[in-house]
Amino acid sequence: MDNIYTKSCLKDFLNKTYFKNLDNKEITDFLSKLITDTNNHFNNNENNYLLMLIITCINKTNLTYQNKMLINEIINTLLLDQLEQKIEYENKEEKNEEKINLENLDLDDKEAVKKYFLQENKHLENHGNFPYPQKGKTSVIISGDNMTIPGVRYTINYIIDYKGDILGIQGYPKKELTQAGYETIYTDLMNSIF
Repeated sequence: MDNIYTKSCLKDFLNKTYFKNLDNKEITDFLSKLITDTNNHFNNNENNYLLMLIITCINKTNLTYQNKMLINEIINTLLLDQLEQKIEYENKEEKNEEKINLENLDLDDKEAVKKYFLQENKHLENHGNFPYPQKGKTSVIISGDNMTIPGVRYTINYIIDYKGDILGIQGYPKKELTQAGYETIYTDLMNSIF
Protein backbone atom coordinates (compact mmCIF):
# COMPACT_ATOMS: atom_id res chain seq x y z
CA MET A 1 0.00 0.00 0.00
CA ASP A 2 1.32 3.44 -0.91
CA ASN A 3 1.17 6.47 1.33
CA ILE A 4 -2.18 6.35 3.08
CA TYR A 5 -2.22 10.04 3.97
CA THR A 6 -3.93 10.80 0.68
CA LYS A 7 -7.50 11.85 0.09
CA SER A 8 -8.48 8.64 -1.73
CA CYS A 9 -6.92 6.27 0.84
CA LEU A 10 -8.43 8.17 3.75
CA LYS A 11 -11.87 8.16 2.08
CA ASP A 12 -11.64 4.42 1.46
CA PHE A 13 -10.71 3.72 5.06
CA LEU A 14 -13.45 6.06 6.30
CA ASN A 15 -15.99 4.06 4.30
CA LYS A 16 -14.65 0.82 5.79
CA THR A 17 -14.88 2.16 9.34
CA TYR A 18 -18.32 3.59 8.79
CA PHE A 19 -19.94 0.62 7.09
CA LYS A 20 -18.20 -2.33 8.73
CA ASN A 21 -16.73 -3.16 12.09
CA LEU A 22 -12.98 -3.34 11.75
CA ASP A 23 -10.93 -5.52 14.05
CA ASN A 24 -8.15 -4.02 16.16
CA LYS A 25 -5.43 -5.43 13.90
CA GLU A 26 -6.76 -3.54 10.86
CA ILE A 27 -7.00 -0.37 12.95
CA THR A 28 -3.49 -0.83 14.34
CA ASP A 29 -2.07 -1.41 10.83
CA PHE A 30 -3.79 1.70 9.51
CA LEU A 31 -2.77 3.97 12.40
CA SER A 32 0.84 2.70 12.47
CA LYS A 33 1.22 3.10 8.71
CA LEU A 34 -0.33 6.57 8.91
CA ILE A 35 2.17 7.70 11.54
CA THR A 36 5.09 6.18 9.60
CA ASP A 37 4.01 7.60 6.21
CA THR A 38 3.44 11.13 7.44
CA ASN A 39 6.58 11.19 9.60
CA ASN A 40 4.40 12.83 12.28
CA HIS A 41 3.36 15.78 10.10
CA PHE A 42 -0.22 16.30 9.02
CA ASN A 43 -0.15 19.38 6.82
CA ASN A 44 -3.22 18.98 4.62
CA ASN A 45 -6.40 20.40 6.16
CA GLU A 46 -8.77 18.41 3.95
CA ASN A 47 -6.98 15.14 4.77
CA ASN A 48 -6.96 16.11 8.45
CA TYR A 49 -10.73 16.53 8.35
CA LEU A 50 -11.11 13.02 6.91
CA LEU A 51 -8.68 11.72 9.52
CA MET A 52 -10.74 13.23 12.33
CA LEU A 53 -13.88 11.56 10.91
CA ILE A 54 -12.02 8.24 10.84
CA ILE A 55 -10.91 8.68 14.46
CA THR A 56 -14.48 9.51 15.47
CA CYS A 57 -15.73 6.29 13.84
CA ILE A 58 -12.89 4.19 15.27
CA ASN A 59 -13.50 5.51 18.78
CA LYS A 60 -16.94 3.89 18.73
CA THR A 61 -15.33 0.44 18.60
CA ASN A 62 -13.73 -1.48 21.45
CA LEU A 63 -10.11 -0.33 21.04
CA THR A 64 -6.97 -1.90 22.42
CA TYR A 65 -4.66 0.17 24.59
CA GLN A 66 -2.15 0.34 21.72
CA ASN A 67 -4.76 1.79 19.35
CA LYS A 68 -5.83 4.35 21.94
CA MET A 69 -2.20 5.44 22.28
CA LEU A 70 -1.77 5.67 18.49
CA ILE A 71 -4.92 7.79 18.23
CA ASN A 72 -3.66 10.07 21.01
CA GLU A 73 -0.34 10.47 19.20
CA ILE A 74 -2.13 11.39 15.95
CA ILE A 75 -4.42 13.88 17.70
CA ASN A 76 -1.49 15.50 19.52
CA THR A 77 0.44 15.75 16.27
CA LEU A 78 -2.57 17.29 14.52
CA LEU A 79 -2.90 19.89 17.26
CA LEU A 80 0.83 20.70 17.25
CA ASP A 81 0.84 21.02 13.46
CA GLN A 82 -2.12 23.41 13.64
CA LEU A 83 -0.31 25.45 16.31
CA GLU A 84 2.85 25.59 14.17
CA GLN A 85 0.83 26.72 11.15
CA LYS A 86 -0.85 29.44 13.24
CA ILE A 87 2.50 30.68 14.59
CA GLU A 88 3.98 30.64 11.08
CA TYR A 89 1.00 32.61 9.77
CA GLU A 90 1.25 35.18 12.58
CA ASN A 91 4.99 35.59 11.96
CA LYS A 92 4.33 36.21 8.26
CA GLU A 93 1.70 38.80 9.18
CA GLU A 94 4.14 40.57 11.50
CA LYS A 95 6.78 40.63 8.76
CA ASN A 96 4.22 41.99 6.31
CA GLU A 97 3.36 44.88 8.63
CA GLU A 98 3.66 48.22 6.96
CA LYS A 99 7.18 49.55 7.01
CA ILE A 100 7.64 52.97 8.52
CA ASN A 101 9.06 55.45 6.03
CA LEU A 102 11.42 58.14 7.24
CA GLU A 103 9.35 60.78 5.44
CA ASN A 104 6.23 59.79 7.40
CA LEU A 105 8.00 59.33 10.75
CA ASP A 106 6.65 61.51 13.56
CA LEU A 107 9.71 62.22 15.72
CA ASP A 108 7.46 63.06 18.67
CA ASP A 109 5.88 59.57 18.60
CA LYS A 110 8.25 57.53 20.80
CA GLU A 111 6.72 54.19 19.80
CA ALA A 112 7.06 54.97 16.08
CA VAL A 113 10.68 56.07 16.53
CA LYS A 114 11.42 52.85 18.43
CA LYS A 115 9.81 50.73 15.69
CA TYR A 116 11.75 52.63 13.05
CA PHE A 117 15.08 51.99 14.80
CA LEU A 118 14.25 48.28 15.13
CA GLN A 119 13.18 48.15 11.49
CA GLU A 120 16.38 49.79 10.25
CA ASN A 121 18.91 48.20 12.63
CA LYS A 122 19.18 44.42 12.95
CA HIS A 123 22.76 43.98 14.14
CA LEU A 124 25.09 45.97 16.38
CA GLU A 125 28.69 45.80 15.20
CA ASN A 126 31.32 45.51 17.90
CA HIS A 127 34.36 47.57 17.00
CA GLY A 128 36.08 46.79 20.30
CA ASN A 129 33.90 49.27 22.20
CA PHE A 130 31.92 46.68 24.17
CA PRO A 131 31.84 42.90 24.68
CA TYR A 132 29.06 40.75 23.28
CA PRO A 133 27.29 38.74 26.01
CA GLN A 134 27.93 35.03 26.50
CA LYS A 135 25.95 32.53 24.45
CA GLY A 136 22.40 32.19 25.81
CA LYS A 137 22.49 35.60 27.50
CA THR A 138 21.61 39.15 26.46
CA SER A 139 23.09 42.55 27.19
CA VAL A 140 21.89 46.12 27.03
CA ILE A 141 24.29 48.26 25.02
CA ILE A 142 23.96 52.04 24.97
CA SER A 143 24.59 53.36 21.48
CA GLY A 144 24.62 56.83 19.98
CA ASP A 145 23.13 57.12 16.51
CA ASN A 146 22.96 60.09 14.17
CA MET A 147 22.74 58.09 10.94
CA THR A 148 19.41 56.23 11.15
CA ILE A 149 17.49 59.50 11.30
CA PRO A 150 19.80 62.04 9.62
CA GLY A 151 20.23 65.36 11.40
CA VAL A 152 19.02 64.04 14.76
CA ARG A 153 21.17 62.23 17.31
CA TYR A 154 19.59 59.55 19.48
CA THR A 155 20.83 57.45 22.38
CA ILE A 156 19.41 53.93 22.22
CA ASN A 157 19.60 51.09 24.76
CA TYR A 158 19.80 48.09 22.42
CA ILE A 159 19.17 44.59 23.77
CA ILE A 160 21.56 42.27 21.93
CA ASP A 161 22.37 38.57 21.94
CA TYR A 162 25.79 36.89 21.85
CA LYS A 163 26.09 37.44 18.06
CA GLY A 164 25.27 41.14 18.28
CA ASP A 165 21.81 40.72 16.78
CA ILE A 166 19.39 43.35 18.08
CA LEU A 167 16.51 41.71 19.95
CA GLY A 168 14.80 44.90 21.07
CA ILE A 169 15.20 48.31 22.66
CA GLN A 170 14.98 48.95 26.38
CA GLY A 171 12.74 51.96 26.91
CA TYR A 172 12.65 54.42 24.03
CA PRO A 173 15.36 56.11 21.95
CA LYS A 174 16.23 59.45 23.55
CA LYS A 175 16.69 62.46 21.32
CA GLU A 176 19.82 64.40 22.25
CA LEU A 177 20.05 68.16 22.07
CA THR A 178 22.11 69.51 19.22
CA GLN A 179 24.35 72.58 19.36
CA ALA A 180 21.48 74.61 17.90
CA GLY A 181 19.25 73.29 20.67
CA TYR A 182 21.70 74.45 23.34
CA GLU A 183 21.96 77.88 21.71
CA THR A 184 18.15 78.23 21.64
CA ILE A 185 17.89 77.31 25.33
CA TYR A 186 20.74 79.73 26.21
CA THR A 187 19.13 82.54 24.19
CA ASP A 188 15.72 81.92 25.80
CA LEU A 189 17.29 81.91 29.28
CA MET A 190 19.21 85.10 28.62
CA ASN A 191 16.08 86.80 27.23
CA SER A 192 14.04 85.79 30.27
CA ILE A 193 16.76 87.10 32.64
CA PHE A 194 16.93 90.48 30.96
